[in-house]
Amino acid sequence: MPTGSIYSHLIVPETIAVLSQPKGARTGTMGGIMALRISKLGAKGALVDGRMRDVRYLKESLDMPVWCKLTSIVATSGECKAHAVNVPIYVGPTKVEPNDIILLDPAENEAICIPKDKFDQVLEMLPGIAAADERKMGHVLNGMSVEEAARIS
Repeated sequence: MPTGSIYSHLIVPETIAVLSQPKGARTGTMGGIMALRISKLGAKGALVDGRMRDVRYLKESLDMPVWCKLTSIVATSGECKAHAVNVPIYVGPTKVEPNDIILLDPAENEAICIPKDKFDQVLEMLPGIAAADERKMGHVLNGMSVEEAARIS
């Protein structure tokens, strides 16, 4: 990987770009132009541990799911360079390893990282979690407190 390359040229097709912005940076790590470039190279979305610009454009015009900690109106003007590629990074307290599974819910501005070696376990757990949530919703809908619904579900 050429150190100092503009990161948008280094995107691997069919992946979610996971980017970590240096602490203290006030500009957007990604905006419409960089997002358009990674989209053209086949990226399926972006998770930015830092600031983004043009979030509505990315979600609506590019139909690209994105998640970011913060937004910024200030562009990087192409100055956002890659430091490393395919290395573990932290998004808050969560360690994201290369090849982990990233799921983005742009409507709720939510993201989750599932370690690749835990993916099958998570898939097995999901039906039970969804069923328990449905039971709790039913109990609360019928007037039960959240605490009581959680206790019996």
